[in-house]
Amino acid sequence: MMRPHNHFEAASNWYISLFFIGLLLFSPLAEAQSVNIDPLVQALRGRQGALVYENAKDAAGNVISRTSNGKSYRYVFDEENRLTEVWEGSAKKIEMAYGYAGNRIRKEVDLGAGRKIRTTYLGSVQIHESVVNGTVTERSVTTHIAAPTGKFLTSTRGTLGNNQQVPLRGPAAGDHYFINDHLGSQVRELDASGNVVSTSVYEPYGQLFIQGQSGSSGRQQNYGYTGQELDEFGGIMYYGARFFDPAAGRFMSADKMLADAKNAMAWNPTMYVLGNPIGLNDPTGNVPGMAGMHNGYDKFVSSGGAYA
Repeated sequence: MMRPHNHFEAASNWYISLFFIGLLLFSPLAEAQSVNIDPLVQALRGRQGALVYENAKDAAGNVISRTSNGKSYRYVFDEENRLTEVWEGSAKKIEMAYGYAGNRIRKEVDLGAGRKIRTTYLGSVQIHESVVNGTVTERSVTTHIAAPTGKFLTSTRGTLGNNQQVPLRGPAAGDHYFINDHLGSQVRELDASGNVVSTSVYEPYGQLFIQGQSGSSGRQQNYGYTGQELDEFGGIMYYGARFFDPAAGRFMSADKMLADAKNAMAWNPTMYVLGNPIGLNDPTGNVPGMAGMHNGYDKFVSSGGAYA
């Protein structure tokens, strides 16, 4: 059993019981045909039909290995419990760097055959992305613009009151719009004429349940469930303070904050939104809050190119 963080130190045996009860009752594995938890290494194993899931943690509570759908991943964390590398088998697939405030500022994804995706962030917003094949840049940049209540707003020429930004330009051909649900998840993709080109439906903890696309105009988007970024390998999502694993319905690192000492579910340091993914979301990865704060639409602007 990992040594709890400071605000968990006063908890007694009932905390340990609640931790594992929460793993079973409030996760996508709750209805699994078989689930096994090893309290010594915090390992979680489950089988549901053909789906087999397994993970293991280090002493700090970070998921350091994970197997899902026959693929094995290894995760490397730094001394501040920030995920820095993702390995698939013996190949390093993702490398990340963080700024002084703890936000991810750079990500490089190895696609194989010399092709890499390099992404730069400002705060939690993607501001530049390029695909490199050797020395040739195939694509730059993807820009996200949002309604005042939305997540993205990066191409600007000034500011209004209340931190609202002014888009650099008006609508143009090739722009795509994304409609969000009450959790902030992108559920509809529209073209510049307002036609629906793709639809996404998510399971309660974020696994993609249905995705439909009209023709070839829909684009594969990294932002989906609750508006957070889905990394290219392994299906984990970046929530700012921590990464989230939709397959297990759990964060991959322990929470550094106690959201609500009076709520038993808050004492599980990897619990997602207190076991209520329908009514709550967690934009920062630290504190769950009421859903409905991210209604609106996001606009996607692509510069085109071979990877568009």
